[in-house]
Formats: sequence, structure tokens, C-alpha cells
Amino acid sequence: MNTQELQESARRIGAEADPRAARPFRLAAVRLSEEAADSDAHRTAATEAASLLVGLALAGAADDLQHLLTPDPADDHVIWTVACYQIGDLTPSAIRDFPDPVEAVATLAACPEEAHVAAELVASTAQGLRWTAMLRTNDLLSFQLPGTETASDASREHPGDLAAALRRWRERLADWSAHNGHERDTDVVGFAQLSAIDDVPEVLPSIVTPPPAPVRQSGAAPAVTSVAFNERFSALEQRLIGLEGSISALAAGIESFAQASQRRDDAVTQIEQAIDARFRALASFVHSALADLGQSVGDRVDTVERRVTTTVRESAKDTEGRLREVSGRVSTARRGIEDAVREEVATVLMGMRAGLSPLTNEVVHRVAEMERDVENRLAERVAELNENVAAVSETVASLRQDLGSEVDPAAPAVDVRD
Repeated sequence: MNTQELQESARRIGAEADPRAARPFRLAAVRLSEEAADSDAHRTAATEAASLLVGLALAGAADDLQHLLTPDPADDHVIWTVACYQIGDLTPSAIRDFPDPVEAVATLAACPEEAHVAAELVASTAQGLRWTAMLRTNDLLSFQLPGTETASDASREHPGDLAAALRRWRERLADWSAHNGHERDTDVVGFAQLSAIDDVPEVLPSIVTPPPAPVRQSGAAPAVTSVAFNERFSALEQRLIGLEGSISALAAGIESFAQASQRRDDAVTQIEQAIDARFRALASFVHSALADLGQSVGDRVDTVERRVTTTVRESAKDTEGRLREVSGRVSTARRGIEDAVREEVATVLMGMRAGLSPLTNEVVHRVAEMERDVENRLAERVAELNENVAAVSETVASLRQDLGSEVDPAAPAVDVRD
């Protein structure tokens, strides 16, 4: 990491090298735990805590950073990962792991790549606990405490490890608050003595103001003059006060959790009732829609059936009329031919009766010609009549074919003679 870039980034955020920034950081972390997540005071405390961590990195305080930037206060074996993002990235553009927290914080605060406009520092333990401790957006740095939204258990093998680590962080914050930011000796009264308290993940303990020292009565025992005893007794009193505050905070957290659980149960019940009502309304709508669809289909089938029947009847009547017209024409032509033949025969007979025997042969010849002429004309009329009958037959066959393709095979046949 370029020291000049780190110093320039530290200057922009107002951070300076301070090897004693651990205590101010603890106080800033306590304030951060007390403020609402979306408040200005919360953002100010997060920025101040991040600036103090950069100050420790500038001073090379690797031990302090290693002790502070861990997802589990009981585990200092941590690897720090810096993930950098470019504009519009949903996944990191670059990921680097650091065994040294100083290098990790320095890389987060002063990334050499100008395109990396955002970054995050993730602390991970060998057991799979992960904690996104610091964030950077352009030149704005912020610190965030471990919680259900910022910490996770990547291993999924020990589901209680994350809850235990979050509990130890709450105990650490309570201890920092009780001791005004000083780190106590956890070997004497450590986290193991407080582990019997039930875990409440949602609530962080608040600062407990120590009650005033009790006023000794006149009959009380004289004060112990041993300085070491007095110091140990005062430390024990402070620890008991911190423990009492933690118990009170945990009791309030349990009550809050019970109320939240009841609200969740009520909300689930309301959702179930709403889903049941919606399913009933949907079933009623589907039944109505199916009934309307069946009625509509039946109406359309009836309409098509009536249309086809009407068309067939009209076509049958038209065909019958045409047949009658053709038959009338044929009968008229036959009567005309017969009348003409009768007239010619009558004329011939009248000439024969006149006694003109020389004309007998001519008459016979003319009669023969007339008979041939009549036969020819009859043949032409018969041929024309046959053609008309054939056309009528084709028309009837075409109508039958059209009716067969339009009418449903299952529908009853319609008699064209109706």
C-alpha cells in the first residue's frame, strides 16, 4: 500500500495517526449501539469509529486492530478481506485477503484503483463467521457493529456460533460502557461468567449509569484501609453494576421479542385469512366464468345450427324451383313439336285428298324429309334436355357435398323435400 495515498485518504476524512485511538473507538462503538439506525447521530458515530480505525492503521497498531476487528471477541484468528466495486457493479471487481489488519484497513481507505468507488472490509474466522465491519463509498468511511444483518455464519455447521459471538459482542459493549471505554481483563471476569444469560439477538445493552455510592451509617464497619482490596472491591462493584444493566437490557429484549413474536403470529393469522378469502373469491369467479363460457358455447352452437338449416332449406327450395322450370320448358317444347307435326301431316293429307296423284311421290318425299327433320329436332331437344338434367344433377350433387361439409356429422339430416 502506498503510504502517501493512505495519508492523503486519511487527510480527506480527517484521520490522523493515533496509537491510542482504541479507547475513543470503543466509546464511539458504544454510542453507535445506542443510536437509531437511520439517525444522524448513528451516521456520525459510524464515521467517527471508522476514522479512529484508520488512525490506528496509520500508527501501525496491528494488535489493537486485530482485537477490535473480529466477528467473535473470543477468537482473534481472523482473515480480513477487502472487496472493491466499480460503478454499477453487483459483484466485486477485485477481492484481496490480508492476514494483517493494518494493510486491510489501509487498502479499504486508500484503494490505488480510481475506478473502485466503493469497498467493504469483511472479517472472517476459521469457523466460518463473517462480519462486514467497514464500508467505503468514494471518500466516506463508516463502521458497523456485528448484527444479524452485518454478520453471518458461512459454514452452517454450528448454528449457535453466530448467536454466541453476537452475545459476546453485546457483553463487550456493555463492558466498554461500564468502564468508560477501557478494556477490562477478561481473564478475571470474562465472557464465560456471563454466558449463562439468555441470548437476545435483537437488543444491544445500553449504557448503565452507576448508582451513587451508598452512604455509610454510623454503626457500619470501618473502611478497609488496604488499597489493593479497595481497588478489587470497586472493580467487583463495577462489574456487578454492568451485569445488572445487562440483565435488565436482556429482560427488556426478551419482552420485546415476545411482543414481536405475538405480532408476527397475528400477522400470519391475518395473512392466512386473507389468502383463504382470496381463494374463495377466486373459486367463485372461476365457477361463474365456466358457467358463462358453457352458456356462450351453447348459444353459438344453436346459432350455427339454425344458420346451416336455413341455408339448406333455401338451397333445396331454389333447386326444386329450377327443376320445375326446366320440366315446364321441356313440356312446352314437346307440345310445340307435336303441334307442328300435326299441322304438316294435316296439310299433306289435305293435298293427297285433293287427288293430286302426281304429287304423291313428292308428298311422300316431303313427308320423309319432314319426319327426318322432326326426328332431328326431337333429338336436339332431347340432347338439350339431357344436358339440362345433367346440370341439375351436378347442382344437386354439389349442394349435397356442401351440406355434408358444413353440417356436423352428429347433427340430424335435413330432408331437402321439406
